[in-house]
Amino acid sequence: MKIGLLCLALTAVIGSGTASLMQNHNAPMIEYRAEAQAGDSVWSICKRIVTNKDNLQEVVWRTIEENHIQDPTELQPGQVIVVHVREIQEGQK
Repeated sequence: MKIGLLCLALTAVIGSGTASLMQNHNAPMIEYRAEAQAGDSVWSICKRIVTNKDNLQEVVWRTIEENHIQDPTELQPGQVIVVHVREIQEGQK
């Protein structure tokens, strides 16, 4: 049951991320590198980095894809994850 719910949640994240990514693909990006701690997931790392100007689901999806992560809930402590977020443009503050 837990695996089924996780798969459903990841499907929603990936679907939402795909739609958002296609709309905003030209915005400048800022790169962050985060070292995973025990118990971290891609979601928890991205949540620490994003601002209210970012779409968390999009950032999670892009991070999973760019880092070639098979299981976003099973990061190894010390694993470095690269996260890209959109640069805040003038007038968006």
